[in-house]
Amino acid sequence: MVKSANGALLATIPIDRGSTTPIYRQLENFLRQLILDGTLPSRQKLPSTREFSEELGVSRITVKTVYEHLISEGYAEAKTGSGTFVSEGLILEKPLRPKLDKAEPNSHSQKFSEIAVKINNSKASTRFGSTIAFRPGVPALDKFPIKRWNKYLAGALSQDNRRNLSYGDFYGSENLRKSIASHLADSRGMQVDHEQIMITSGAQQAFVLISLVLLNVNDTVWYENPGHIAGRDIMSMFGANIASIQIDKEGLDLNHAIARYAKPKLIFTTPSHQHPLGITMSLRRRLALLKYAFDSEAWIIEDDYDSEFRYRGRPLPALSALDRYGRVLYVGTFSKSLCSAVRLGYVVIPHWLRETFAKTRNLVGQ
Repeated sequence: MVKSANGALLATIPIDRGSTTPIYRQLENFLRQLILDGTLPSRQKLPSTREFSEELGVSRITVKTVYEHLISEGYAEAKTGSGTFVSEGLILEKPLRPKLDKAEPNSHSQKFSEIAVKINNSKASTRFGSTIAFRPGVPALDKFPIKRWNKYLAGALSQDNRRNLSYGDFYGSENLRKSIASHLADSRGMQVDHEQIMITSGAQQAFVLISLVLLNVNDTVWYENPGHIAGRDIMSMFGANIASIQIDKEGLDLNHAIARYAKPKLIFTTPSHQHPLGITMSLRRRLALLKYAFDSEAWIIEDDYDSEFRYRGRPLPALSALDRYGRVLYVGTFSKSLCSAVRLGYVVIPHWLRETFAKTRNLVGQ
């Protein structure tokens, strides 16, 4: 005869009568956990509803509700004339629950992939939480034209074009890409075909796509220091050797880089408004950098950070506007001119790379 689980077991059941969680839910969660961790083994008889209610000082209706939920979920089964029992055939394994030491976040890193370990070690800002004054990369959100935005959004959604509800073009909306091409011609001096433009979820996704398409393990990346942390970390995550290149009064110090580091596969720069120092790369340095990239068969990632914001005169032409060698991958975003929640960015790529970028985009998220 199977003994009923009572006595000492009932005495261990905690009930917080001041909690917002209903008592029946507290009892249900407690019994479910006892079954899962093996404290209540298969075929163990549970206390009768009367005994349970009297011992804990709760109503029998509450206990009946608990048992009914456990039975419906398969944790228990009722046998007419015998009572309620823990279900047979449950494959349970007592879980190991090591206490994680917050001072040693990598103590269990062997359970992760090498890439996940690098992600955990990244110092890139997550940008969660409230917006504070002088935070870089965040526009004046209180100035966002919300009424006008809602008007245009409603108009776009009301159009009878079911195609807009599907996966869409790998490169993004053709109309949007045409608008961006026109914008780049007007404000950045770039003459690009809209077919060279791929819409991304912000600039960071563009950096991920570029890394996937162009980087091999142990390739060298010249990267501005100080510079954009998240972009640097994604390239390091893919196994690249990051060479930190100092900034002088003309921007990325090309002579310093040539003298100290191996030839790069990628060169990351923010020439229009260096992040975070604010320096604008000189014309002489831009031309020298383009010539070096061509001679070395290197690619330049132009992160056109904050190029929209100038307090006098028109924005300077982009580095890409001077590129006659086809070595620049131009990355732009509307996170600062609209808002970051829109997650709208783009990358301008050479025609012969389009198909590979499209296939890569399809794999990492359309």
